[in-house]
Amino acid sequence: MSSLFCFLAFFLAVQNIDAERPIEVRVITNQLFHRHLNDMHIKVFRNMLDEYIGTKGINFAEEEIQERIVDEGGMFAVRYILRDFDCDELIELARDGKSRTDFVSAVKIKCPCRSEIVIDSTNMNQYENMNQYQ
Repeated sequence: MSSLFCFLAFFLAVQNIDAERPIEVRVITNQLFHRHLNDMHIKVFRNMLDEYIGTKGINFAEEEIQERIVDEGGMFAVRYILRDFDCDELIELARDGKSRTDFVSAVKIKCPCRSEIVIDSTNMNQYENMNQYQ
């Protein structure tokens, strides 16, 4: 990826208009991925997420978000593709949200022109996984 493209993507992201370069978020839970239980898991997760977002006074337009249930190493996870979001604000929101529940074991965030950020349940630190998405 050219440095000019990364600069432009960064410039647009700072202005919250980087719709062409979406952010990928994977929320990994402590529940096993199982086709018969996934509907229950997503209901629990959505209720928790809606409650948390409500406490923050955040409103999202549904057309800015794509949601899909995924198998992340045998665990139930939800993959989001987000458009028109500020990556740094999203990372802080994910860190705060993760700190409030044991249902989520990790959150992985891939922003344009950055390494993947992992917010882990064991240490709650974020780190850049240099082996992913480069």
